[in-house]
Amino acid sequence: MVSIYPKLNLYINGVLNAVKSLLKLKKIRKLDVCFYNKTGVIVERFVFNIHNVELELNLSDFSNVRDPYLVKLEQMLRAFCLKLTVCDSLLKPLPSSCTFQIHIHTTETNSIEIQKDTEEFPLIPSEKRDIILTSPAVVPLRSIDCEHLNLEIYAEEGNKDEDPDLFTPSPLI
Repeated sequence: MVSIYPKLNLYINGVLNAVKSLLKLKKIRKLDVCFYNKTGVIVERFVFNIHNVELELNLSDFSNVRDPYLVKLEQMLRAFCLKLTVCDSLLKPLPSSCTFQIHIHTTETNSIEIQKDTEEFPLIPSEKRDIILTSPAVVPLRSIDCEHLNLEIYAEEGNKDEDPDLFTPSPLI
């Protein structure tokens, strides 16, 4: 799916190209899609923990490949996409005026290594405060565990009900 906003499309495309480069090197650990309220506090995060990715199949020993046609992987990815389309029913609605960022977890050395592939899209280190979600409720979404991919996906949900503009005085003792 493509959005109607060209700059958003460029951002997502740049992130996906960086992820692709890191996957080829097997140097990506995790990817987060973080949603922030209007004051910049993280309220929800989708986490993709990547434990193993095999992008190339060694078909020289075809008899030892358990899923040479990637049928199991395709089924698991379809189930994940289906779960993603209905996960909003498991989560509280996001507050109005939310923004989002995609965070790629890798090392500084690896980010420098892929800069030649992502020249128009430089990777910028996140600040610690940008990725901290206090006391989140964890909502498991899907695990994919097969010969070519080992991945777990879950959502973390912070307090979305709290209005940061509202002052609540502490009770007098």
